[in-house]
Amino acid sequence: MAITPEQQKTAKTWQTMVDSNKALLLRKTGHDVGYWAEQARSAGLKNDAELRHWMRDEHGVTGYAQYAVSWELFGYPDFMLRDADELIDGQYINHPELRPIADALLAWAAATEGGRALDQNT
Repeated sequence: MAITPEQQKTAKTWQTMVDSNKALLLRKTGHDVGYWAEQARSAGLKNDAELRHWMRDEHGVTGYAQYAVSWELFGYPDFMLRDADELIDGQYINHPELRPIADALLAWAAATEGGRALDQNT
């Protein structure tokens, strides 16, 4: 499938992934996240492992579709609540000498065909 220029320029975010997982859950089951969260609460599920087993074993829901319910019930991972700059700053806090290299690679990726080709594979 060919990628349009608009798709090449659109940066993906964590929210994109969250929305995708919610849509997958709805497609697979016919029910939204709110429905599944309420069902899980009613079942007395207390943690992610219990939720995943319950969804798989009792309802046949597996994979990424489970994440949407897990995040609704138990919260998002810390890294998903941070913006890109904060994550990159944290990654290089103990290695500041490497930050200029990362910045140069990110600039190159944003400005070149090679960078867009890499982005298409992620």
